Amino acid sequence: MIMLTELEQQRYEFEFGGVVIAMRYSLADFLALEKLGIGYMDIFAEKLTAEKILTFFMIGLTEKMSDETIEKFVECVGFEALWNHSRSAMEQAFPKPDPLVIPEFSAEKGEFSFLRLRALVCDVMGKSEEFFWNSTLAELLERWQEYAYAMGYAKPPQRVQRYDEEGM
Repeated sequence: MIMLTELEQQRYEFEFGGVVIAMRYSLADFLALEKLGIGYMDIFAEKLTAEKILTFFMIGLTEKMSDETIEKFVECVGFEALWNHSRSAMEQAFPKPDPLVIPEFSAEKGEFSFLRLRALVCDVMGKSEEFFWNSTLAELLERWQEYAYAMGYAKPPQRVQRYDEEGM
């Protein structure tokens, strides 16, 4: 578990034509997509055209590729593979539930808010706006949880203990 150190930026990588292509989707990337008219709910609903898939792919690239290279890539692998790579990179940006954590019941849980998360990360933790927008949602939530445990704002979650019955 990472505790109060900077998170390593996760990248999705694959090889094409001897070149390693890296992708990563931060909150700034999702904001850029939204400004282009591509909402993330459209992406999850898979209501995408070839043009939107291409735009989504290009925004996730960590290093920009030439139009010629992208054309060759799309010609060789097709839009389905392009979508699969983009989707795999996007899945790394979102938190994954820990199967060993017992969730606490709370009647006061409301809807998720990016504004509230921004306030927690920037105002309470003292991180910069740049840190917030260049992080993935998974990184931000993990960072906040570690900070909250360390500062006593939250108690660490209960975990399920598993025993090996045959070895007893």
